[in-house]
Amino acid sequence: TADRPAWAALRAAAEIPLVPLALAGLWALRRPRTGASPVAAWLAAGAVAWVGLVAFMAERGYAGEPRYALPGVAVLMVAAGVTVARLRWAAAAVVVVVACVPFAVARMGDVRGELGRAADDARLWDSLSVAVAAADRVDARARCGPPSTGRFRGTGVAWALDVAKRTVDADSLDGHGLVLRSRIRPGAPLMPRVPADAPVVTRSARWELRCVPHRGQTRSVAADSRVQRNGSDPGGGH
Repeated sequence: TADRPAWAALRAAAEIPLVPLALAGLWALRRPRTGASPVAAWLAAGAVAWVGLVAFMAERGYAGEPRYALPGVAVLMVAAGVTVARLRWAAAAVVVVVACVPFAVARMGDVRGELGRAADDARLWDSLSVAVAAADRVDARARCGPPSTGRFRGTGVAWALDVAKRTVDADSLDGHGLVLRSRIRPGAPLMPRVPADAPVVTRSARWELRCVPHRGQTRSVAADSRVQRNGSDPGGGH
């Protein structure tokens, strides 16, 4: 958590657009004084207000992630486009476009990284459906209890199990019930934690499902603790 969440949110928002376009969008705020496009000025003002609201909410304890500022930044880019299109000298517009090139080239690595993460996410969640289907074949939900999983996986796990998200514990470091474990990124730890002797219900390429019943619940799943491999062990190569 940043010491000043508002400033952290503003910095994150500022990193989204290409610098020349951001400056062009902000320049639109001056355009009515020169008699040009008030529409661009209103768009830019709305964009700044949106990003400012995200920063204010971050300071008050809400998430200030860049995705929340993205709509405002997108509107600022529209204002930038209007501003550049209405430049009186075509050469000035060309200069703005050319100035964007080095910033765009510098972002290529970011784009490749995001595409790689998106592909990894697709493999992660595709693998979950395989594990859930195998667990359902041995009635693991009834035997183990309510599901739990690692952070940032709650929504996807709830979707795969076809249950309400509130029924999935995605906040505890230690799993309980039907524990759906995975590495959120290659090289990350397998989470959530479980006792070493917790029976393995099934494994898929990226997931390991274990049974950690609450006290008083039967460990009948232990009788069926044979490992069902539907792909590679999630501990290998991830």
